Amino acid sequence: MASRKQHIPEHLWCNIFILLPVKCLLLLRCVCKRWNQIISDHSFIESHLVHNKTASNTNKYLLLWNRRDPWPPLAYDLPYLTTLVDSKTYSQVLELHAHDMYSMFGEDSAEHGLEIYGICDGLVCLSLEVLKADSPIVLWNPVVRKGKKLPPIETGKHPYFDTCYLCFGYDDGDYKVISVVPYLQTLCHVHVYSLSTDQWKKSRIGNNNIGSPFYRRYRDMPFPARLVNGCAYFLEYPKTFGNDQVVAVIDLSHEIIRQIDVPHINDDHLFVFVKLGEHENRS
Repeated sequence: MASRKQHIPEHLWCNIFILLPVKCLLLLRCVCKRWNQIISDHSFIESHLVHNKTASNTNKYLLLWNRRDPWPPLAYDLPYLTTLVDSKTYSQVLELHAHDMYSMFGEDSAEHGLEIYGICDGLVCLSLEVLKADSPIVLWNPVVRKGKKLPPIETGKHPYFDTCYLCFGYDDGDYKVISVVPYLQTLCHVHVYSLSTDQWKKSRIGNNNIGSPFYRRYRDMPFPARLVNGCAYFLEYPKTFGNDQVVAVIDLSHEIIRQIDVPHINDDHLFVFVKLGEHENRS
């Protein structure tokens, strides 16, 4: 009796693939055309993402280490190191050096180093530590070691401050980057990048008669912003001098900027560190 070739239904392959890490899926894409089609399908990618969000064994820590202000200046393959670490075993998952990203950022990354301006669904928004309106911005996937350099922003010829603010997240079925560039001390330009269209769109956002909470010319550190329910939240100091913090809220749907005051603590000897967070999709 001739042996019958065993057949595994396609939906079972999908159920198996969805349990595998991304690095394994990238290898399986090379096995055959059908597996490549299954793994590359948009619906499978979304299902795999949902599974990874709810799975208890997929949390990772991303460590981006910079050697600040090297003197004398270092070669481009020395200043920084990126490591992805498993949060349970603390074992190293992958390691990257500067030369892996040099082609995306160029010589400025060697001199100034990189900063993380947001992480969403495994994608990392990276740019230079000294962030300006024309600084390169990259959406980077540390697992597959690939990045996408965003197109430049049309900033015009306004008297900008020499600074920029970034927010990265997922909104309305798309990954978005919000760029805020202040000018004239009381106003700011807001541009929104959409990954699906690979284009920047200038927003007609007004300041809602509160002045600009992005007045501060220099920042001590790039506090990560949050994009939640169509609103980008930035932790800022609205004055040139002073320690009073506010949360600047950019409402993308209504195209306005509003401000949330952080509770003031009357103790000059007490240092309070405020951090933005997200709870059940609410900032």
